[in-house]
This record gives sequence, structure tokens and C-alpha cells, in this order.
Amino acid sequence: MRPVRFLKYYDKISTIIGGDHIAGEMQRRGFDARVITPRELPAARDSIVVFIKTSRLRHLMRARLQRNLLVIDVQDTLVFKRRLKYRRLYHGAIFRNRRQLADYSVPRQVERVIPHQGDPRYVPNEVPPGEFRLAYLGGPRSMSFFGLHPEIPSINSDFFEQAKRFNCHLSLREGKRD
Repeated sequence: MRPVRFLKYYDKISTIIGGDHIAGEMQRRGFDARVITPRELPAARDSIVVFIKTSRLRHLMRARLQRNLLVIDVQDTLVFKRRLKYRRLYHGAIFRNRRQLADYSVPRQVERVIPHQGDPRYVPNEVPPGEFRLAYLGGPRSMSFFGLHPEIPSINSDFFEQAKRFNCHLSLREGKRD
């Protein structure tokens, strides 16, 4: 199998989960996998390069010229877009649900739905069976009504410790595609 390189443009929880955690698990299973930055792209040849969440045209073109197979791991970026930029330059795509696949599928490309892999720091919740406890886990910048609804706790720190107190995480993207 070709080496797998997960290309990250920045460090956020989603890129860490989609890159570092997956590459680490692949390494533990004997695969040649690791995370790279755009600066390290020239060394990736005859590999599978997974662009996490986004890409730049010059990086896609360079990676193609170096005989890499290119995959976009869209994660949650599609809630902001009507189309995937440079879609036809990829050999394949990883979607998080069937709706993404239906909306953004391109003929003659390898596309798969892989539900979000999660973070190993999450542990089973401690909510008693039959109870429903909802919370928003995230920063105020991600939701304009953060903290405005006292019936919905807004957790802005110690996410992994706090998450086990709830069995439902409110995820809302504000904008036209809600």
C-alpha cells in the first residue's frame, strides 16, 4: 500500500482528530502514515495525500505532479459551501454522512461515508438510562446565542471532562444551510 499523508493547514480539534489520531492509529497497525504540513508536501511522492477540510490549488497541482492519489476529507466544511472547490482534481472523497455524499458526489471518483471517528478522550456518558441531557460544547465564537438559553448549558472548557455529563451535544451552524 502507498504511504498515507494527512495534509493539515492548521491545528483545530477536527484536524487533530482527522489527521493526528487517524495517522497514529494507522501507524500502530503497521501502515506508513503521518501528518504533514504544506511545507512538507514536496517529499510526498507516490503516496495517498488526504487533504483535511481544505486545499489550495498550488498544493493540489504539485501533489498530482508527484504521482500522489488525492483525497479530500471534508469533515464539517460542507455546511458553509454550495460546492467543493477543485473537486475534480481529487481521486476521491471522504464524507461524514449520506446527505453529504448525495449532495457532493462526483461520477467516477472513489467516495465513501466514514462517520466521524471521534476523539479517544471522550468516555461513555454518566447520564442515567432514560434521561436526556443536552449541552452545547464549544466556544462562544461558534454560536451567537452561546449562554443565552439557560436551559441549554454552554460548556467552554474541560470539554472531555464535561462531555460525560451529557448524552446529546448540540451542534448548530448558523447560516443559510441550517
